[in-house]
Amino acid sequence: LNSWNAIGHILGLWVLVIIVFGYFYRCFEMTSCQLPGSTHPECARTEAKTWFLPDMSDTYEKHNDPYMWNSCWFIFITMTTVGYGDITPNTHLGRIIATSACFCGLTITAVATGALTNLMKFSPNEDTALGLVQREKARMMIRATSASIIALWWRKMHGTLTKRQAHPDTYYEFKSDFQHYKAGACLDMEDCLGQGAKVEKICSLVKTIGELVSEMVTQPYPEALGDDAEWALFETPRPRPERASYGRPRVPGDEI
Repeated sequence: LNSWNAIGHILGLWVLVIIVFGYFYRCFEMTSCQLPGSTHPECARTEAKTWFLPDMSDTYEKHNDPYMWNSCWFIFITMTTVGYGDITPNTHLGRIIATSACFCGLTITAVATGALTNLMKFSPNEDTALGLVQREKARMMIRATSASIIALWWRKMHGTLTKRQAHPDTYYEFKSDFQHYKAGACLDMEDCLGQGAKVEKICSLVKTIGELVSEMVTQPYPEALGDDAEWALFETPRPRPERASYGRPRVPGDEI
């Protein structure tokens, strides 16, 4: 969810959900008895045209809305939690579709918000570049602050301070700015890295340590090579430095 392709996929899923839910909503909210080609004998009954819901106090005559755009409009305003009220479901299946569309809209909106947030965040390289720019800016500002402090001290020594410059808050303000810029100017390269770059560096170090440990574990021990190899480690002669004779010939006892 950190690319524009993810945003395109989310929008495509949103449109697909609107079309599918709108189609089923139109099917559930329509009565086949009012279709032009309806010839079923049950459609001649009054109950086929006049609907009655248990939670409503009176009956009403049902009129079909065959336009797909109206159903998609209802699903869209339901998914966005707007709900103008110009279209309302009258059947239980229609209400189930509306409730499902509401939950799907909240989920898709949350995922789209997370994707946009990831897109607006700086990459590790951009975070590092921003840290370096801020460090250089702090180095430039510390020079200007130092010059202001020196100029303030010079005026104080010559008694040419203005009333505002002689106020104690001016000194403390320069001191605070100097300490702030000093902290930013003394940052190392590693301190300027972004959070992502720091995490990547730590993961790289952990991976390197793991490879070294694996290499140490897989090395054969002397007992795996036999007793001869183990004794060979202790019997291998180590070179000893030659002792200076200081002008006299070497004797056999010099090696001891």
